[in-house]
Amino acid sequence: TGSIVELGSGWGSLLIPLAKQYPQRKIIGYELSIMPWLTTVILKKLLGLNNIHVYRKNFLHSDLASASVILCY
Repeated sequence: TGSIVELGSGWGSLLIPLAKQYPQRKIIGYELSIMPWLTTVILKKLLGLNNIHVYRKNFLHSDLASASVILCY
């Protein structure tokens, strides 16, 4: 029931399908590179996926304790 976190979410190729599959869950992505991060932010808005939260910061400086699932690939 907790959030799903992707470490290094890139262009959103996993975040977006996860957000569609699990609309009731908070989907969190961390991405440092500006263009992939910006692309994901734009796609999130265009697709109306309000359960996606994308942060442009290093996940090593984040509290991941509340996550139910942590993905990294």
